[in-house]
Amino acid sequence: MPDNKRAQLWVILAFLLLVCTSVGVTSFTVIKLREGGGGGGYRHVTMTDAYLQCVEKTKKKFGSRLAGYGEDSLSTRYNQAKGRYQIYIDAEVKNKKTGAMEAAFISCQVDDRGKVKSFGAGMGGDGPKPEPVDGGNPFGYDL
Repeated sequence: MPDNKRAQLWVILAFLLLVCTSVGVTSFTVIKLREGGGGGGYRHVTMTDAYLQCVEKTKKKFGSRLAGYGEDSLSTRYNQAKGRYQIYIDAEVKNKKTGAMEAAFISCQVDDRGKVKSFGAGMGGDGPKPEPVDGGNPFGYDL
């Protein structure tokens, strides 16, 4: 450490300036990372994160009636145009009236920030059967 008071003062000021700059840069970086640089609250969501959000919603909907579930990996995908994960889950659920096990088909859309945007569940046999479109098969393709 230098002997004279003036040199000591400069060393202390330089140290304080270094600490303040470091704290400022770190705070600025953390704030910008949380905002995503241009929008608020960026969070990187993966397909697994989206699936887990849908599983949580499924457990809340069916509660103790839910016996088992699994991802329909052939249908589950990321829709880039909408910026959403489309998650499909096949589940086994106990019927409220009969107690018998039934298949449940769950459709869930999760945005790229991890929020469930839509959730639907249909029990096996529920809903209208698909009809051919313009004489094709139920998926709209000509035979």
